[in-house]
Amino acid sequence: MDLAKIKNSNIYFLGWRETDISIDIDGNIPDPTFKGSFTCYGSGKNGNRAYNIESGKQLSDNIKEYGERNDRWYRAWFGKKCEEVAKDPNTLFLPYNIYFSTLIPSKLQNRIICQNNPDIVQTLNSKIIFKEMIDGTIPQAPFLVRSGAEILRDFENYQKEVVVQTEFGSNGDGTFLLTKKNLRDQEFVKNFLDHIEIDENYIISDFIKNRCSASFQIQVTNTETLMYSPGV
Repeated sequence: MDLAKIKNSNIYFLGWRETDISIDIDGNIPDPTFKGSFTCYGSGKNGNRAYNIESGKQLSDNIKEYGERNDRWYRAWFGKKCEEVAKDPNTLFLPYNIYFSTLIPSKLQNRIICQNNPDIVQTLNSKIIFKEMIDGTIPQAPFLVRSGAEILRDFENYQKEVVVQTEFGSNGDGTFLLTKKNLRDQEFVKNFLDHIEIDENYIISDFIKNRCSASFQIQVTNTETLMYSPGV
């Protein structure tokens, strides 16, 4: 899309939180780049339209059983908001990630800016694909890929501490440390079993003690690749 057109457009942000586009430490001042924002959580002020304010519902996004219900509600609400502002031909949308891109109605997909190729995003989001892709290039803990059925059959027989992870997820969601102590904890075992789906694939990695995980960001543009300093 032509840069001049973007600069002269009304850009709306779609994402989880209004504070993701704030320019002050307290999250009260929105980035003036945006005409407004549609978010799951927000104040409903300064051009923000927030689902939690307008619906009166504070949805939990960390409970698996609510996922399909939340998605259905979000999809209807975000779609309606996008259609309202899209009556203005100068309206464009900048989604927080691919998920929020899917909440924009199909007839408005050509109004999205700064969207990565969905195939690339799917590859990078998959822990299994990414681990297999970098294996032998970037140091990582030894791992295996196993189905949920295999894990449910064998998990009590693991002789060493291992980490079980779902293929998709972040911030510890879908990650379990299996130790002899944890497997004697009935509440832990119930929670673990409730999260394992027979037909899904999971990663089983060796647990390395006394280590800090490091993360680093890489930005790939049409002209260059930038690697930022790692963090722990």
